Amino acid sequence: MFPRCPSWIVALLVAGVFPVTAALREPVHPRRNVEEFAPVEAKFVRFIVRATNRGEPCLDELEIYGDDESSGNLALAMNGARATASGLLPGYAIHQIEGINDGRYGNSRSWIADRIAGAWAQIELAEVTRIRKVVWGRDREGNFIDRLAMDYEIQVASETNQWRTVASSEGREPLPAAAQNLSGASITRSLLNRFVPVGTTLSGKLRSRRASIGSMSGRRRMDCRGTR
Repeated sequence: MFPRCPSWIVALLVAGVFPVTAALREPVHPRRNVEEFAPVEAKFVRFIVRATNRGEPCLDELEIYGDDESSGNLALAMNGARATASGLLPGYAIHQIEGINDGRYGNSRSWIADRIAGAWAQIELAEVTRIRKVVWGRDREGNFIDRLAMDYEIQVASETNQWRTVASSEGREPLPAAAQNLSGASITRSLLNRFVPVGTTLSGKLRSRRASIGSMSGRRRMDCRGTR
């Protein structure tokens, strides 16, 4: 039998002198990321970006769910929610803030900020609601992996001066180096293919159209060099 652990060691562990390291969450993904937290009453949900893998941050949809997921995506404009942002990339009609809560996935219906650090997108719900999950992605269709938020924070509030953080990139594994600098096609392809592509149907309301991963091979572009 192993000797009994001395009481002084137990005391140090309890005091946090020898902290137990928690398992890291998986890296951020271009298609879909789920942020779950203890239920909280909120009217405003803000997604703050501090760094990306390249370029100004992009979100194709910012979804919010309550205790009863049968109610669907609370962030949708059709549910009375309103989207605002710190700014917009000028000159691109397809990258307006309305793209993050119109229920349509993909780069062609997305928001791109006018800056890299300190950019934010916000959803104002129709009323104060008990929420517990946020789902976000850069491009749910899997065409692009640039402009991906790597360092971010999600804050909620019932009033705009009462912000509290409910989720962040802290505790995630780092994004693979190839996905950070958009090199190494086989590595970035492997990262991208972890999720089956989805269609552009309304998020949280209609069933996503699924296609085989194999059918997209060779057709998906890895970034948007020269295009927005």
